[in-house]
Parts: sequence; C-alpha cells; structure tokens
Amino acid sequence: MTVDRIIASNWAILDESESDWKSHAAALAQSIQVIKKRLQWKKLMVRLDLLSAQLNKPDLWDDPVLAGSLSREHGSVMGKMKEVKALEQDLIEHIDMIKLVREEAEASDLESV
Repeated sequence: MTVDRIIASNWAILDESESDWKSHAAALAQSIQVIKKRLQWKKLMVRLDLLSAQLNKPDLWDDPVLAGSLSREHGSVMGKMKEVKALEQDLIEHIDMIKLVREEAEASDLESV
C-alpha cells in the first residue's frame, strides 16, 4: 500500500461527521500528495542526490564555507523528506493495523458461529 495507491483507489472523502476509516485515509493521502507537490518532491530528490554527491567529494573541506552551506542544505532537505516519509509510513501502518483488526474480528465472528 502506498499513498499513490490510496489515491488511485478513489476512496470517497466523506463529511467529517461520518466515521469511515477509508475516507480519513483518503483525505490524509491527498494531503500528503499536496505537501509533496508544494515541496516539488521530484526536484527535491534530484537536489538531494546532487548535494550528497558534492558532500562525498574528497576535497569538500578545502572550502569550509561552501562545505558548511552544502551540509546545512543537505540536512534541511533530508529533514523535509524524512517528515513526509514518516507521514506516509504512519498512514500505511494505520491502514494495515485497521485491516488486521477487521480480519481478526471477522475470524472471531466465524469461530463463534
């Protein structure tokens, strides 16, 4: 399960007063997608790769000011990406837990019959 798969599933987003877990998951997935768009996620990944390559150069610290600047930017980009990935992972874990609980409840109902 991924945020993109949740969006592709076209789960309806219901009014907040209605308590449907798929609706809440779909709303969260769309919010994560908006965050990624605002951050220009693909450009951010390219920038991270570029920064990582520059930070791995053996002569990086020949210019300490540049090295410090690159290191700070790398940390900032990594932090943004880590936060968004954590949101995605939390959403997916919650969905998996809900599905597991529902399956166990159904199995328990069948056993009691």
